[in-house]
Amino acid sequence: MTEPKQKYRATLNLGGPNRSVWCVIFRHPFRQDERGKPGRRVRRSLRTTDQKRAQEMADELNQLLSDNKWWAPTMREQASRSFTSEVVAAFFDDLVPRVRDGWHLREEAIPLPPTDADYARVLFLGTTGAGKTTLLRQLIGTGSKGEKFPSTAPARTTTCDIEVITDAGREFALGVSFLPKDLVRQYVEECVTAAAVSFLKQERPERTVQRFLEHNDQRFRLNYVLGTPDVEADEEDEEDEEDSDIGNDFELADTVTTEDRVRFAAAIKSYLDRISTLMTVASQKLEGELSISIDSASQDDLDAFEELLEDRLRDEDEFYNLVDDVIDDIETRFDLLTDGQLLRGESEWPDCWVYRTGDRRAFLHQVSRFASNQASQFGRLLVPLVDGIRVRGPFGPKAWAGNAPKFVLMDGEGLGHAVDGATSISTRVTSRYRIADAILLVDNALQPMLTSTNAALQSIVTSGQQSKLVMAFTHFDQMRGPNLPNRMAKEQHVLAAVDQSIAAIGKETTRGIENALKQIASDRVVFLSNLQDQIPDPPGKLSQRRTAESLRRLLRTLEELGTPPIPESVTPVYDDANLVLSIHTAVVRFRKRWQGLLANEHWSRLKALTRRLGHFGRNEYSTLRPVADLIGDLQVCMRPFLESPLRWIPVHGATEDMKRFAIDKISQELSRCLHEWVEQRIMRDRIVDWQKAYAHRGLGSTRPRRRDIEFIYSEAAPIPGGIANPSSNEFLREIRMLIRDSIQHAGGRLEGLSDHSEGT
Repeated sequence: MTEPKQKYRATLNLGGPNRSVWCVIFRHPFRQDERGKPGRRVRRSLRTTDQKRAQEMADELNQLLSDNKWWAPTMREQASRSFTSEVVAAFFDDLVPRVRDGWHLREEAIPLPPTDADYARVLFLGTTGAGKTTLLRQLIGTGSKGEKFPSTAPARTTTCDIEVITDAGREFALGVSFLPKDLVRQYVEECVTAAAVSFLKQERPERTVQRFLEHNDQRFRLNYVLGTPDVEADEEDEEDEEDSDIGNDFELADTVTTEDRVRFAAAIKSYLDRISTLMTVASQKLEGELSISIDSASQDDLDAFEELLEDRLRDEDEFYNLVDDVIDDIETRFDLLTDGQLLRGESEWPDCWVYRTGDRRAFLHQVSRFASNQASQFGRLLVPLVDGIRVRGPFGPKAWAGNAPKFVLMDGEGLGHAVDGATSISTRVTSRYRIADAILLVDNALQPMLTSTNAALQSIVTSGQQSKLVMAFTHFDQMRGPNLPNRMAKEQHVLAAVDQSIAAIGKETTRGIENALKQIASDRVVFLSNLQDQIPDPPGKLSQRRTAESLRRLLRTLEELGTPPIPESVTPVYDDANLVLSIHTAVVRFRKRWQGLLANEHWSRLKALTRRLGHFGRNEYSTLRPVADLIGDLQVCMRPFLESPLRWIPVHGATEDMKRFAIDKISQELSRCLHEWVEQRIMRDRIVDWQKAYAHRGLGSTRPRRRDIEFIYSEAAPIPGGIANPSSNEFLREIRMLIRDSIQHAGGRLEGLSDHSEGT
């Protein structure tokens, strides 16, 4: 009688950046795959180039895989006494997803100055292309030729967090945190799939190349890392060469040679050829299963075929081999980091890189790998792999500023980056509000206060952070029109748009907030022209003098906000009975918003969302932000409640400034608590549900996925009222306790009806 074939087996594979280290590939017996079933594919380095030694470890792993007594996380310690460390790590690592926080990694590498230090922390916030990164350059003095850091372009350049600490010392320090490997792999898989679909649709070759090299959300661009399919570098037009930043952003550490370009182009062509073959094999199998012909299929059949093709691609071993090879190719780019310290995690994928030098040019050489967008350097850049950059050094504005101020300047991805008019602000941004002393909202004077800027302004207000608000309008020099004869008319034109936005926010909240914002708009708005140009010393043109004065005023305002006055405290007292209506309104807004999204969003975006929340611990995908949406809706609907306390203690003597300070303090604490609580309810408590929603496969899988997402929201955020049920009761109890604790922790009081019947 023949022995049954072992279900789970490990095989050897040559891989890794240098293609000489042995890896092991196996299906894990109790880690779930993308279909929600045991057998997730694992590829793990054995850290040896010795084939005999690698085979011995593979045999050990097969021994472990053949005996289910080891198949539990609690068996790791016992397994470590029976198997080599590489085998134990391959099997037991990542059984519980590791929480990886890029901010924490950068904080360990280069700590921010303590909050009681003489530094003003400024959060930059603004629409894509508004010029906030160009403004940052002016404030840190890196706008001159050869050192334009951070990089700029017409739009969509900054895709990671950037923190700059201005320090009068001589040393420059650089800390870079990287995206986790599983997320990079997911991006690569989506790029491969997009290129395969492009081949299926017989799109133009250049379009197929673009789909492979540029992820559709334009945050992850493989061409930065892998190079381009063109061997010859494009020649710039002479008329653009004089004034363009291109080619002048950095003094780069090394050059992409012609030999490099040939090698990069050959590798990309090989990948595309393999994708084409893979698509052909997968589509032929799918045509046979469905008994249809692509050439004669209807559009509805083609749409369904495209949805099924992704799953069929993942049934092919060549799909995973191809993705492995791309990941290995990407990993070779870390070999360029010969200086500094590269810190790696358990899987040997880099977590963080730290570098220190006293040489400004050497610093700019190194930072170029992580922040440049020059096409001439494609193939040697690590930009798409970067989660965040933190630098510290003797940065400061040029002579127009006088004394260099002490700042922590925090920049990031522009609002509206996905070009869809999304109205929620990512929690990656809103979670920074509370650590900032000032929030600098940068907008384009040519098109002021459009959807994303209004959403940011509302988010700042409902978080209780409007006292930190400063507004800067760029491109002021480009304003033209017969109705704009002079500077005064231009300023009034922009301020009218600001007033309109403030009035809309006042309708959502209260007249008190509207009046406070109007005061800020009159005191803390600056208009800036020609920020891309260095301001000479002394400024010559009238526009230069005005911009220099506006920048000096901006610096003074930011420094003042770094040490805000603390008014005498007063206590607002609230009525618990008024809470339920605000909560009900917020949840209804959230659920209606997502009913529309679930009905209209493309199936591929919903699928990507479920994978981000279920498998990668990310609470959003592109502009689909359920956590941010619920936080925002709760804050908007709670703010009128907080603005209208039952009474004040003391009854007399409380000024409007004191009341505003007290209410803002409560709103800030509530915002902090909501960020933690909503993410817990929407994502962390329901990871398994998100995984199940992602696991749907086959024709018609979009409908049950949408039902699963709606079910998640019905459990995580049930609408209070109507027929009581345990889920709704628990939700209402938790949020009322959270609001009560936030109010009390921030110095207020929340009473039931019986607590205030004695009168005031």
